Amino acid sequence: MNGHSDLSPQAKLAQNRANLEQLWSAAVAPQPGLGVPTKADPKKDYRRSMAALITRWRLGLLAWLTAGDSPKVRQRLTPQGWRWQGFDPWDGQCQTFETEAELRAWLEARYGR
Repeated sequence: MNGHSDLSPQAKLAQNRANLEQLWSAAVAPQPGLGVPTKADPKKDYRRSMAALITRWRLGLLAWLTAGDSPKVRQRLTPQGWRWQGFDPWDGQCQTFETEAELRAWLEARYGR
């Protein structure tokens, strides 16, 4: 027997409710070392998001600066639509092209094969 067979439906419901309330209170109780749950602090959220943004920017800048002397290529959305952009780190020249074929021609002219 499972212990529930002797109980009336109301008693089973009351017991289930008591079990659920006990589980719920254990789930939302403060955990040791985590502090008491409080409302979100907008200042802390802002600081965290700004710190994450600065970290991403720093990592991106570091990757860009340490990528070597190979040309950089990317696609950018401009008011006129998607454009290809090529950057030559040797002379700091940046060119924008309407098509990938134009970009490839620029790269081949500068670097050859």
